[in-house]
Amino acid sequence: MKKKLILALWALILLGNIFAVEGMIIPTIDYSTMDKWLNTLGETAPKLVLSKYAFKNQNFYLPIIFSDYELDKNKTSNLTYSIKIIAPNKKLYLSEKDLVLSNHKIENKNYAQMSANMIKTYFKEKDKYGIYKIEVEIKDKIAGKSKKLETEIEYKKLPSYKSFKVKDIDDFSMWMETYYIDPKPEKAVSYFVYYINSKLIEKDSAFFPIISFFMELIRNNQFLYGELLQAYKKESKQNGKIITYLLANL
Repeated sequence: MKKKLILALWALILLGNIFAVEGMIIPTIDYSTMDKWLNTLGETAPKLVLSKYAFKNQNFYLPIIFSDYELDKNKTSNLTYSIKIIAPNKKLYLSEKDLVLSNHKIENKNYAQMSANMIKTYFKEKDKYGIYKIEVEIKDKIAGKSKKLETEIEYKKLPSYKSFKVKDIDDFSMWMETYYIDPKPEKAVSYFVYYINSKLIEKDSAFFPIISFFMELIRNNQFLYGELLQAYKKESKQNGKIITYLLANL
């Protein structure tokens, strides 16, 4: 739940000083994280996706969840944060200072909050593969206290879509049904290729729901375009038309 004891997420947080602002950074590839948080009732919590790695040109986000903050007499928060990302070669990769973490009226300070602004970034061609260390310092200007947080994310090379194997139709269906619980978009092209080569493609009633699912997925994960083009080159002429249709409607 969104209170201070927000599921197991807060187990690590509660080991710290409960009299100062506490928090946790959640690197995630889930572009809907903020929507999930805002569309959840106060005492409940959405399942947040903690991503351990990202690929070239894949967007990832750095939301911060925090608790034990202070409010002024008008029940208004005033927290900022600074963030650094350190590359595998120990050089500074990204740095932002004095970003707004929270500056608004909060009726119940027992609820954990998510950062009003979150960093969105991605790894580029020239970046080095490896572990990137993320350092954040939260400042509670009302309490006059601060908290330092650390986590990491790995920059990995995107595997070929051919390296992922789809067992059967049940495997395909289960992957679609559970995708947004723990998204692994790097597998999407292999599952799409399986679909256009399976008997499922013959079911007209399922075509648009399935195609729409992949359109939404790939539209929000444009780093997959290269793998989709590779599939286009290797598939039959008929399957190439379906891939072209998908690309044309992104």
